[in-house]
Amino acid sequence: LTTIIGNVLTTATEVNVTIDDNFAGRHDIEMVYVSSFRELYEAVNNYKHGQIINFEDNIVDDDAERDIVILQKEGVNVVINGDGYKFDGVITINGDARYDGKESVLLQNIHFCSERSDINFIDAPTKINGRYNYSHNITVDGCTFVSKTYNEEIVGIKLLTTYNAVVKNSSAKNIHTLAQFQ
Repeated sequence: LTTIIGNVLTTATEVNVTIDDNFAGRHDIEMVYVSSFRELYEAVNNYKHGQIINFEDNIVDDDAERDIVILQKEGVNVVINGDGYKFDGVITINGDARYDGKESVLLQNIHFCSERSDINFIDAPTKINGRYNYSHNITVDGCTFVSKTYNEEIVGIKLLTTYNAVVKNSSAKNIHTLAQFQ
């Protein structure tokens, strides 16, 4: 409960502000800002429920490994917001062999771009470390997938043995396919 005392227009008044119960807990969101592959790698590997990873610059030139793996941990919903910045790498989603997991991954507003000749920008292979992957509850929203020149070996989103996938408001240019599902 917050009380604000002051003038509204020309009349002295008292205003009470109450937070609606539907918004309870929203203040617990922690923003994590990244601007390099190394920072993104660390943020994903140390991810805690309730965080949002935000790009604050293009993530394209760095000496670090360019492939990021999101391990779907039980009860942890991962959110990465690219804020329209470029990303020249691969995001692999590992469902930890749990086809009935409730947790989710949201990748939004990321501008995937690459000059590589064969790449799946967002990848969830059938098996990881000899186990079926079963990535689950994946949403890709407002992302773009671009190659400098057309290449038949490039796929924007390739989700194999994935449950509950949603792709919306996304587009592709100079690549074979926006999305492939199995």
